Amino acid sequence: MRDADLAPDTQRIEVHSITAVVLAAWDELVATLSTASRQRRKHDIVRRQEMTRTIQHIIEVGPGVGTSRTPTYPEGAVTDGWHEIEWRNFGSRENGTYYGGIWFGGPGTARIDSIPSDQFVCIRKGAARFTDANGDSRHFEEGAAFLMPKGFAGEWELLRETEIVYVALGPFDSNVP
Repeated sequence: MRDADLAPDTQRIEVHSITAVVLAAWDELVATLSTASRQRRKHDIVRRQEMTRTIQHIIEVGPGVGTSRTPTYPEGAVTDGWHEIEWRNFGSRENGTYYGGIWFGGPGTARIDSIPSDQFVCIRKGAARFTDANGDSRHFEEGAAFLMPKGFAGEWELLRETEIVYVALGPFDSNVP
């Protein structure tokens, strides 16, 4: 049957019905989008609140803060006079991403078989010389900053009392605490 064969009232009812269905679908779409928009705004507000940090989230880096640690070395790996203590002030090896703090050491030399992670280092006081397995060396003084690569092997010589701020970047070799 063609539209022309329908009575005019029937055509109006059919068009009216189609219009009602389209408007109902439109209302449903608008309601769904409004709900999604409200949920997104609520999620954004909650996320901003979770990301907001306060003065309590600032972590001091220094001695007496965090966990102290004194590394041990195999027999003959350090010279007389070598001493060190490390204060891990933030992060942890367990989280697998990073940790850091402050490190203090005294004159002497330590043999390093392999640095367990990339480490960003800033010498606050003192001086150090690193000599690799090939015999090449680099000297760093107070104020120097550098990235010590994971796997570096050689000697670490402290020329005087030295203070270092560091961040160790994971992943970490599992054989070193």
